[in-house]
Amino acid sequence: MGFVTLADMCSGQLGAAFARPTARVKINPESKRFLEGFCVSFLAKLHEEMIAQETQPFGWVQEGNKTHGFVYGGRLFRTDGTDTAAGATDPRLSKWYNPTGELQPWLEAAKTITSIGRPELDALIAAAFASPLVLLTGQKGVTVVSAWGDSGASKSAAMEIGLAVWSVPNKTKEGVTTTEKSLYNKMGATRHLPIYWDEITDDKSIAKAVNVSFAQTGGGGGRSTDIEC
Repeated sequence: MGFVTLADMCSGQLGAAFARPTARVKINPESKRFLEGFCVSFLAKLHEEMIAQETQPFGWVQEGNKTHGFVYGGRLFRTDGTDTAAGATDPRLSKWYNPTGELQPWLEAAKTITSIGRPELDALIAAAFASPLVLLTGQKGVTVVSAWGDSGASKSAAMEIGLAVWSVPNKTKEGVTTTEKSLYNKMGATRHLPIYWDEITDDKSIAKAVNVSFAQTGGGGGRSTDIEC
């Protein structure tokens, strides 16, 4: 079986390599000048696909105290300005946390909340943008303990607009059926992206939220706050 080395690809000797008796590849003279670029690009694509098989959770990629990039939407965006494919730990989360649609509808939806002029609702949306920045503060996590107020105060709408920054809101908002185990698994995969938990209305759901909050902030090492809406 014939083979072509990387040295052949990069030295301008592809024609000779393909002409070897073991290769027996016929080259179209008119296309020969494109051959080297094609082979090197194809090899780079193979390397990228190999890297993509290594699963990466969402959020910042670090080695020690050094940050190398940020994973989102199936890509690793590196600090040097390049990006490569990144495998997902959960196919469902990969589908739900993926950029889709257009920006303008989100801006219009956000305006319906921000135009009300209630900073407490604005904070629920702003939390989506603040979430990836928490790591940079040295904190393990931040929990907004509760956004509470009268029914119809637009709390859920503000949460969904915040969720839409990163994900499909109706697939990623936590609710009455959320379990601690499922949420811990999700937190481990989404890491530096925000999680919104709606409809915490009874003692059982409150207890679950408290347990998760302590785990998320490292047993009190993070910051918590209440917001009245």
